[in-house]
Amino acid sequence: DVDPSRDLFIAARIDIDGNNIPVGFAWLYNRPAEKRSFMRGPFISPSDPDCLEILEAMCAKSIERAKELEVDFIESRSLYNPWAEQYNRMGFVKMGDYERWRLFPLRGAIELARTPSELAVRNWSGNDDIPILMRLFTEAFSEHWDFVPPRRESFEELTRDRYFEKKLTLIAEYEGKPAGYIMGQSIPDPSTLSLRAAYLVSIGLGKEYRGRGLGKVLMSRWLRAVYDSGLRAAELDLDSLNTAAKRLYGSFGFMRQRTEGIWRFYLMDETKR
Repeated sequence: DVDPSRDLFIAARIDIDGNNIPVGFAWLYNRPAEKRSFMRGPFISPSDPDCLEILEAMCAKSIERAKELEVDFIESRSLYNPWAEQYNRMGFVKMGDYERWRLFPLRGAIELARTPSELAVRNWSGNDDIPILMRLFTEAFSEHWDFVPPRRESFEELTRDRYFEKKLTLIAEYEGKPAGYIMGQSIPDPSTLSLRAAYLVSIGLGKEYRGRGLGKVLMSRWLRAVYDSGLRAAELDLDSLNTAAKRLYGSFGFMRQRTEGIWRFYLMDETKR
């Protein structure tokens, strides 16, 4: 669903014997509340002899559009080393690496982790929960390189997304106080046309509640909700340096699928970075 007021779809074509042959595409979309644009793609075959030239043209068009949108930076991901080299030449900055982890198939309901008597896990109750998510998100990620101060508009936009699932968003309360959350979506499953998958958007714990097994409780209940919703696959992205997260997800059967470099092109003033 492309919004012409904020999104840009870029298609690259080459002329072969008078025919316009599509060779790649990219999608730039903007979240005004966060002052950044996301460049999905460019999707081009690495074997194409004009791959780098096409990539450069697409990136240049994305930068041009991002300037019109007056965002602070563009963020993109890359799978291939030649693309990373091209990003570097164009002034993109390497931020880190994210890994895509996947659990497939879910053959049965996940066994629930033992829940301490002081802990209660409830379902998402609506936008009144947004301040709770904002506070816990800040506590969980304020020191991470990818941290952007949360804004209510961003969470409201997320909950309006057509893939947002209330039953896949849970909040943990320890002795009546918010202690952690897990938020998910349902998405088309690329491995099969007949099923949908769950995508873990974010999971976070308050600082004082870490090391008490809350992450395992939330994950087990989330995966049970995934299965009960009829979804048979689950995916998530994590920072390659987050060894604790890898242990947690690996204990539930998730396996790493691929690693993507995260790149940014800054349009803001140097002093504001």
